[in-house]
Amino acid sequence: MASLPPDYLDLARWYDAIYTATGKDYDAEAAGVRTYVDAHLPAARSLLDVACGTGQHLARWTPSFEEVVGCDVAAPMLRVARERLGAEVGLVEADFGGLDLGRRFDVVTCLFSAIGHVADAEELDRALARMAAHVAPGGLLLVEPWITPDVIVPGGLREVHTARIGDDVAARVVRSVAHPDALEVEFVWTVATPDATTTARWSERMPVFTRQQLLDALAAAGLEPSWEVEGLWPGARRGMLVGRAPSAHTTAP
Repeated sequence: MASLPPDYLDLARWYDAIYTATGKDYDAEAAGVRTYVDAHLPAARSLLDVACGTGQHLARWTPSFEEVVGCDVAAPMLRVARERLGAEVGLVEADFGGLDLGRRFDVVTCLFSAIGHVADAEELDRALARMAAHVAPGGLLLVEPWITPDVIVPGGLREVHTARIGDDVAARVVRSVAHPDALEVEFVWTVATPDATTTARWSERMPVFTRQQLLDALAAAGLEPSWEVEGLWPGARRGMLVGRAPSAHTTAP
């Protein structure tokens, strides 16, 4: 996984406010996952959310699963999640490729296209394999994919969003540049407080995989792959990569 710059980690307190401004609907997303699980694995009791961020989805799943656990590579994100979730929810600092909790869950999720942060195809395979290793026999892995080549806008995209927390304000500008096998995404943040105005800038090259590459990687991880084209909630644009573990799943975490 590409390393996150310190500036990004320092902006964890703004993460929820900015994505609320984009219209992200955590209620609908969490409900969509729960509905899908109820339909395909109604006996599910435990859930692991990989790249859980600030714990927004976990907070909504806590009432309906007996156990929920989250992991994320960014400690500042987990601190926000801990404030939100309290001590009863397990939170672990872990990278995709280093994920090793020593146990399995009925459902493993990786949402918000977090899988797009892998560096290359090799790291994609490793990330999906580590997630699959944590899926219980007969369980489900749900991965919201990054964009596929067929939906890339040739000229890239430009977006700006703003948010306010008390007397502080922030703006985030995003610019993307399309390449044949990747999307280069540049972020510029400006935060203004009564004391100062600060700016953070960084870019990330995010590889683009075809739907078949993603399905093949999931199959190589030992799961039965499928693709929910319409996604699991209204407005989902990228579908959902689904892996089902065989009942005799024996891969050890």
